[in-house]
Amino acid sequence: MLAMEGCECNKILEMVRQDVLQDAEEVGSEDLERFRTTARKTMTLDIGDNLRVINIHVKEMNTEAGTQFLADYMRCLCHPDKINFVLADTNIPNPSKVNTFTARASSLGLHVIPCRSTTTRKKRTELHGQMYDERKCFKVVEARKDFCLCWAGGERRERVEAALRKWEVKVFPELGEEAELLLPNAHWPTDHAMLAVELEILPQLLSPSS
Repeated sequence: MLAMEGCECNKILEMVRQDVLQDAEEVGSEDLERFRTTARKTMTLDIGDNLRVINIHVKEMNTEAGTQFLADYMRCLCHPDKINFVLADTNIPNPSKVNTFTARASSLGLHVIPCRSTTTRKKRTELHGQMYDERKCFKVVEARKDFCLCWAGGERRERVEAALRKWEVKVFPELGEEAELLLPNAHWPTDHAMLAVELEILPQLLSPSS
């Protein structure tokens, strides 16, 4: 299932305003056009009656307001009666905007599962088709762009929040331990690392409360 309102940005904006009361007028026209691409690259998957997984590939938002709005969008995709996991390549470019995003997410009750590592480090060449952009070509780009977030509604919220303290994202390859390692390379085929979270107590969380 794609984003609930497909790629109709006006409908999505209205949905977000109703759900999280964000002032959508703060989001500029350029970010809204970028958001249209993000909506096309959003998928939600409901697994059984209790679990929703949301996968989003974000086109980078240019402004602080757009970065905050991204968190609002994630929150409004969460089902009110399920455990929701949001898996996202946010393309957030720097630590300042990461802080903006995570602060907004936390204010909405979206828990950012801890990750202690950079998730991408790459160096584009002319072969990437971006030789026109001096900000990108032959520049090393290093950032924490990938996130795992969780939100639970209803009777499961307290149990999920208690379990969150034990969850941590593992990153492979571990870029923090290899300062010169670029992606992709002969041993890793993509420009982002893999993120993994082990949820050993998930069966208990999915069970109805006693």
